[in-house]
Amino acid sequence: MKYIELRSMFSLGVIFACRMFGIFMILPVLSNYGMIFQGATTSLIGLAIGAYGITQSIFQIPFGLLSDKYGRHVLILIGLILVVLGSIISGISNNIWGVILGRAMQGSGAISSVVMALLNDLICEKNRIKAMAFIGLIFGMTFAVSIIIAPILATYYGIHSIFWITALLAGISIFLILFIVPQHKKTYIKNDSKIFINAIRSILNNTSIIYLNFCIFLLHTVLISNFIVFPFLITKMGYDEIDHWKIYFISLLFTVFLLILIFSCYVKNIQNKIKKTLYFFIFILLLSQITLLLCDNSIYFAYCGIPMFFLSFSALEIILPTYIGKKAPPQYKGTAMGIYTTSQFFGVAFGGIIGGLLFSNKNAFLVFLFLSIIILIWIIFSLKLEKKI
Repeated sequence: MKYIELRSMFSLGVIFACRMFGIFMILPVLSNYGMIFQGATTSLIGLAIGAYGITQSIFQIPFGLLSDKYGRHVLILIGLILVVLGSIISGISNNIWGVILGRAMQGSGAISSVVMALLNDLICEKNRIKAMAFIGLIFGMTFAVSIIIAPILATYYGIHSIFWITALLAGISIFLILFIVPQHKKTYIKNDSKIFINAIRSILNNTSIIYLNFCIFLLHTVLISNFIVFPFLITKMGYDEIDHWKIYFISLLFTVFLLILIFSCYVKNIQNKIKKTLYFFIFILLLSQITLLLCDNSIYFAYCGIPMFFLSFSALEIILPTYIGKKAPPQYKGTAMGIYTTSQFFGVAFGGIIGGLLFSNKNAFLVFLFLSIIILIWIIFSLKLEKKI
């Protein structure tokens, strides 16, 4: 890579990491520590988690379209300012509704698709795979580190510290986009309505892409619903809140080790194995939820169910974007990724809301039963569409 490409990749990677770090940190702690807020219930905690996904899903495509018209830097800057404001609102709030408002404002800074589009603008075609792999690595590392340190930060400094750290990281990202990320001289579209309509029509007529959007929606529904229950489950396993990170850390080590083994074979046969690998990990995801369903009989099932969940989730997070990149029409890949990201955050919103409602009486069995049923429907749907995808 040229110097300007390396500078682009690393600076945008840091922005992506800062953005996701604050998002992920809240997942393992809000269910437990969020009960300190006035008016908090498990249903409203679920809404506070899901509010981010609701606004993300609403604003992902508009941010992408506006970035085509007015430029990537401007829209990323606006999105980061919204993240800072939302984090401050949550950071000063003692009422759950203030946290919900702040989380919704954080989500309205929907810059993920714009960051990826800018990365594509700044990196030449032959080096884009390397850049995307780097972003994927950043995503995985950010997820791992954030869920490990969040319980420690929340225990020693309180849950408000998570929001203030998120604001600080967004501030660092603002500095990077203003002074470090290279400018791009692309001439942006002035009248893109016809192009957009054609792109949407092409995507909606593609069965594979519709299926993959359905997959990412369900995957993130399962993710958020699980993280509403996990803090209570790990406490029930006998771990103090300060020690929750140990379960996450062990689960992630297990995940990394197995993924290296599995994908060392998978990468060599990516064209032939991608669909079978997708089905395999959906099945493992189902097994993880069935195993967690049995925790009412014995809490020791959680020691198997949680690592199985991390393994299947992490693998599917790698496979699904790879598959959609393979299936999307080359001229509409940006639109396909924008709709894919929107589906992802619809899953975040739905998972937060439905998980909070089902767990309102601390009934983990009900949550895992619901998730097992929807994953079973996912598998049946996959088998019915097998020849079309």
